[in-house]
Amino acid sequence: MQQADLAMVVEKLADAVDGWGLALDSLRAGESFATGGRQPRPCAGRDPRRAAGRVPTARVLGPRIASTMKERLAQAALIAPDLGPYVEQLRACFDDLGSGIVEVQRVHGDFHLGQTPHTPGGWKIIDFEGEPVKSLAERAAPDSVWRDIAGMLRSFDYAAASVPGPGSVAWAAECRTAFLRGYAGGPLDPADAATLRAYELDKAIYEVVYETRNRPDWVGIPLAAIATLAGAPTHPPGRPSGR
Repeated sequence: MQQADLAMVVEKLADAVDGWGLALDSLRAGESFATGGRQPRPCAGRDPRRAAGRVPTARVLGPRIASTMKERLAQAALIAPDLGPYVEQLRACFDDLGSGIVEVQRVHGDFHLGQTPHTPGGWKIIDFEGEPVKSLAERAAPDSVWRDIAGMLRSFDYAAASVPGPGSVAWAAECRTAFLRGYAGGPLDPADAATLRAYELDKAIYEVVYETRNRPDWVGIPLAAIATLAGAPTHPPGRPSGR
């Protein structure tokens, strides 16, 4: 017997305001985006310590994740030659995942300010389809919650680059600190910090490929992040108009 979807129910978010637009308004006004509930918060259920019983979780060896990230890096370097000078530093950062264990679960997969509309009832999260260029199997596969944390941190960086000014770097740093505090409750331990850095770099590599293919004038934004996170010489960032 064949099966087919008959209908789909979609919630209407009345009076929703795009999180990306709110962030840019904050930057232009020189206001904080990290206080007074103005910043989206990580979902409590994305912390494996609080997710037990809510979503299925599993444990994966760190080197296995590092190997997958290295494979993506090798493929990305073929598409985006600008990654060439950073390959060795990036591989070393992925090696920092070491022999540890990484908790995985179902994640959003493409978490950024554009996925977080603000409504009269508070922040909402939409579009759980994962990154568009990945296969359906990759999108549905369990991953670390650091995938989503890294996605939002990269979005703060893109917002700051889109409204350049004397306070943009400090704005992004404040957003980063507040968002991580909202997730972890305090400073990250060395293992979590290394895992987060690997996921941020993996996301930035994805961004370099995307920008190379679609918006080459902006490729400097993720390249600058890669240089900073990997401890390599920096490239001048470009300027985006939306992310």
